[in-house]
Amino acid sequence: MNATKQIAAAFNSIRDDAQSMVNQLEDGKIDTLERMGIFWMKVTRETSQAVSNKIKKTYNEVTHDSRDRSIGS
Repeated sequence: MNATKQIAAAFNSIRDDAQSMVNQLEDGKIDTLERMGIFWMKVTRETSQAVSNKIKKTYNEVTHDSRDRSIGS
């Protein structure tokens, strides 16, 4: 997967998780099924901070590679 797609997928992951959490809180309370969903999301997915760190790492790698190519040309 190229860097642009990796970054887009990571941002989508953060957005989707946030939207899911907002949807669960719309009624002002979290029932047992919603709690289980939140738990499962935490177990199977990375935290938003971890995903943000991956985005930053990918971006930095791309800009470093681009800089190297432009200097080497």
